[in-house]
Amino acid sequence: MATQQAGIGSLLSLMKANKVIHEENSSQPIKNETKSIDDTSININVPDINYDFTNNPTLIEAKEDCFMDEEKIKRGSVKYNNNYIRTVKYNNDGKYLLSSSQDRVIRLFSFDEDSNPKINLIREKECGGFIYDARWSPCNNDIFGFTSFQSPIHLYKIDGECYNTFKGINHLDEMDTARCICFTADGSSVIGGYKDKIRIFHMYRSGRQVFDIDTYKKYNGGQKGYFTCLRMNPVDDTLVAGSTTGSNVGIYSLKENSCQMLIGHEYDGVTWMEYSRDGQYVFIGGRKDEGISCYDTRMLGVKLYDIPRPGTHSQRIEFEIDPTGSFLFSGTTSGALRITDLRAGSSFQSTKEFSILPTSIPSISLHPLKNLFAIAHGQRVFPYPIFNEDDDNIDEPTENIPISNGLSIYKF
Repeated sequence: MATQQAGIGSLLSLMKANKVIHEENSSQPIKNETKSIDDTSININVPDINYDFTNNPTLIEAKEDCFMDEEKIKRGSVKYNNNYIRTVKYNNDGKYLLSSSQDRVIRLFSFDEDSNPKINLIREKECGGFIYDARWSPCNNDIFGFTSFQSPIHLYKIDGECYNTFKGINHLDEMDTARCICFTADGSSVIGGYKDKIRIFHMYRSGRQVFDIDTYKKYNGGQKGYFTCLRMNPVDDTLVAGSTTGSNVGIYSLKENSCQMLIGHEYDGVTWMEYSRDGQYVFIGGRKDEGISCYDTRMLGVKLYDIPRPGTHSQRIEFEIDPTGSFLFSGTTSGALRITDLRAGSSFQSTKEFSILPTSIPSISLHPLKNLFAIAHGQRVFPYPIFNEDDDNIDEPTENIPISNGLSIYKF
């Protein structure tokens, strides 16, 4: 009993001491602990890039021969007579370009405006199946990854060496195919988007995934469908946003392995998505739709505005926000380049359009340090494909659309 009373007395003395400390602290001014975007823990390096939108962009260099060579783009029994490009990406130092095209080939180009202002094809990698996605590593300028039909996620170096391979294993111990991929900002993990699942792989450990995030359960609901795009939050490296063929965009925590927010939208499946540079807004674009929508992630996915962008067919039309976070660049199905000033608010009176090509612009990539940008042009034209059979020469109706497949670099 004496021990119990001694314990109660000690507790009372501690409470009195804490009360005195609280009274002393209450007389002092409260320090504001809110971190701004300029805090060193979440500092964003903004390069000094000046764009001149008063005139049309200047063509620096174009590359079409490797995409139009009929002998090189034959694969097995199918001849890809229309080898349109699906995506193009600059690496982090702007010296290399990566492209994927309809002939199931990843192409690597070098371009240096200062020393050699020519687009040089330095390597080709046949992937066997349809290429869903291709990305550069954010921390290593020499490593890129891609995912293709019925194949694992592959990481390669610029010299052609296979760096690593990741297999998404399902509950039946069978390999699934990732439809999209992305890297974490520190480059330590690779994230793959599958049907109703997100799988995380360790960068330096090949094989199966480290863990899964279930995005949809039959009785609990969630984000349903095949993932089409994954994006890491540029400020918080533990948050990843993903779009699917369904009616939601989800934001997931890699720490808790769970969904933090579902954003409903009006698109018939989202095909492309980008974060704003401060990580507060999400821009999404749908399949065969006329605009890009902006949602505020701080207000449970409230839709703020729409940015008009013509898209008349089902081809994926990519867009990108420049390194300064001020402008959104997007191609269109009519061959025009649209640039929207994100600093102008919801009115967007400063949206500019430049007609530069007679065919669709499905992909655009901005140079990370200069006022250069690369575009991939071309679109799927039916009939497609032509099989090497006896009926090759049968006349079939075709759309009156010019076939112009290539890669071009422009400058503002």
